[in-house]
Amino acid sequence: MPQPLSDRATVILEVLRRQTAPVSRTDLAAHLGVARATLTEALTDLESRALIQESTTTASTGGRPPQTFELNPSGATIGVIDVGGSRTRVGLADFTGRLLDDALLTENVEAGPETILAWAVATLNDMVSTHDRDGSSLLVIVGLPGPVDFATGEVVSPPIMSNWSGFDVRAFVTSKIDAPVIIENDVNLIALAEHRLDYPDAKVLLVIKLGTGVGGGLVINGELLRGARGAAGDIGHTQSTRAHGAQCRCGHVGCVEAVAGGWALVQTLQSRGLDVTNITDVAVLVRDGEPTASNHVRAATRVVGQAVAQAVSLLNPDTVVIAGEMLQAGDAVLATVREGVYQYSLPLATHDLRLVPSSLGPLVGLKGGAQLGIDVLVGAVHMPQLDLHTPAN
Repeated sequence: MPQPLSDRATVILEVLRRQTAPVSRTDLAAHLGVARATLTEALTDLESRALIQESTTTASTGGRPPQTFELNPSGATIGVIDVGGSRTRVGLADFTGRLLDDALLTENVEAGPETILAWAVATLNDMVSTHDRDGSSLLVIVGLPGPVDFATGEVVSPPIMSNWSGFDVRAFVTSKIDAPVIIENDVNLIALAEHRLDYPDAKVLLVIKLGTGVGGGLVINGELLRGARGAAGDIGHTQSTRAHGAQCRCGHVGCVEAVAGGWALVQTLQSRGLDVTNITDVAVLVRDGEPTASNHVRAATRVVGQAVAQAVSLLNPDTVVIAGEMLQAGDAVLATVREGVYQYSLPLATHDLRLVPSSLGPLVGLKGGAQLGIDVLVGAVHMPQLDLHTPAN
């Protein structure tokens, strides 16, 4: 990683990042509460690092046009590996968060870390070579569908990817690609994408992912809430009175995910003689009106609705976003979750609550990884993982 930025430079980058148009030196000074002349050192430093550039698009209103600045898209490159329960995506983004490329591997996560990550790293290396980034620095974000220790990047007893437990994902990736690597929970990446790109005004944003597993992510006052070790938001392993003693992959009984997780629905429908292998297959059956699949998904989303209601009562979010492959089953999924939230939460907690489906599409995890990468590169967040020893390539 490059040398740390000054506090003033960090603020300048954050201001430029939040704006949709170039920002003048005068406006930057106003944001920082300093005189225009005092910005010179920080602006010079950022330009020398190629993180910002002077814009040529500002129209003059007469006389000399104002000097304006914007992020330099080529200032840095962010590679994202988004591992899911039944698919893995790889993407490459520029310093503004714009995706330059993406690729998809349809493979269950239980295929194992060597299989999944070998494809992912090779694909990412190909993308970096194809999109010649003029020597810009590369940062890699890896999202995983399991508990990730925030400080070390270690995957800790993951319920739906048990053969990944104890595998050093960070060491594997850093041994094959010349870049710093950060490991993060996949729903945390979705939560960042939703906040930064769709709901920047949300003070308390709760994201629920309904896919192979059931997960949650929280952004409070613009900051991702990971908890003391990175386990915050694991709503899928809270207890549900509607789970009827169902056995969960985590080893406990009665978890939300034991009924509402995609893996649980697949197992149940397979036992009923239906040809399904993943949550997308389940969603297709529901859309086609298959009664057994429809009944089980309806029961699953009632469990989710009750769990989300408990989270709403505890956290009082102003925005709840539902994401994940289960949404492909149709509007009834969101409607059932909403019904549970309003049935089990107090009126004050649901007053003016936005409960909406994600609109960022299937690449939302890649977009969130890009946003985390920008957070790190502009100095808005410190990731302890980057302080750890990185194996030599």
